[in-house]
Amino acid sequence: MGRKRYELTDSDFLRMRKVKQKDSITGDKKIYFSYNLRLFVMGLVTVLFYLGAILLIGGSFSKKEVRELEYNEVANVRFTTNVFNEAQNGISDPYLFNNTALHIDTDPEGEVTVIEPKIPSDTIDTEELDFYYYYKLANAKANYKYSYSVIGTLTVASKNQGLVRTREYVLEDEVPGESDEEVVIKPSVLIDYKYYNNLVKELEREKGEVLEASFDVSLITKVVSETDSFDNTIMKTNEYTSTLPLNVESVKLEDKEFSNKQGKVKETTGSTMNKPILMFSGISCIIFGTVSLLILCSFVKKADPVKTRYEMLRDGILKDYNKIIVNTKKMPKLNKFNVIDCWSFNELLDAQNTLNKPIIYYEITVGIKAIFFILNDGDVYQFVLKKADTDYE
Repeated sequence: MGRKRYELTDSDFLRMRKVKQKDSITGDKKIYFSYNLRLFVMGLVTVLFYLGAILLIGGSFSKKEVRELEYNEVANVRFTTNVFNEAQNGISDPYLFNNTALHIDTDPEGEVTVIEPKIPSDTIDTEELDFYYYYKLANAKANYKYSYSVIGTLTVASKNQGLVRTREYVLEDEVPGESDEEVVIKPSVLIDYKYYNNLVKELEREKGEVLEASFDVSLITKVVSETDSFDNTIMKTNEYTSTLPLNVESVKLEDKEFSNKQGKVKETTGSTMNKPILMFSGISCIIFGTVSLLILCSFVKKADPVKTRYEMLRDGILKDYNKIIVNTKKMPKLNKFNVIDCWSFNELLDAQNTLNKPIIYYEITVGIKAIFFILNDGDVYQFVLKKADTDYE
């Protein structure tokens, strides 16, 4: 082991500085919290500020509310068929045929048979459709603005070509209405069944194939209700359709009920800010929480800065050999000792193993220079760690 002997002078220790240990309680009776405790307290304060902000801002708004209103709705259609009476010398004399009635036929033997209300299509002149629609909110006063229209749609198709023709007819233009009590719509539409039926038969002769056809009659209703119970208007649109078969041997038309029910309409009210003081308090908590977070980040950065090579080497030595290293609060005077320099810490370890004495540690200048030495009678074995020796790329 190479050694160099020389005498230390006071000038070698002009930059000495005492290393102050961070105990929980120092001699000056000031209380110092540990790093982890301070970190926990600042983190807890930050979280409490933000949690308080969430609760306060949330409390400044009113809760969502679901409102319900019941309504009654009825919709149906009734048919009246006008047929030709050919008994009077072939002169067309229409008479009413109510489809809800049953036909009673008596054979020559006097036996009575009940026949379903089917009518030969060639005998039908017109079909009269009486629509009925009723709507009302059951438990609230309201103003109703409504409108309705009646649309007819002719559809002709064949098995070979599919859809052959379709056409829409406005049977009744849109009719507006308004009421403060209820909505009652009762349009009556007269359909020239004979005209549309003959139209399909003529088209069938042109195409030279059997055609399937129908005439759809649709009642379209639109209702807008305004009530104090709801913030928004209640809109309801319906379409009710009845079908008249065309180009068939006989027609069976029955009155139809589209709707007869009680239902509910719902409205979910949005949240509104009704407590500005809580909102202001919540914003203040956000500001204080942000400030606390910045302080916490600054504390962490200062408490755990990026270490230099010198600091990593120094701390590594102190950690790995803490059982044989002793920190000294006061640097002894070494000018009366015979100084033996060790050019590496391993050499100093060899001396420690030989002498079986502790290594004394003292940081001369924090972060710059530290000394490890062994006192043995009149000799001192030392290793000086310098930041300048570790600053290399």
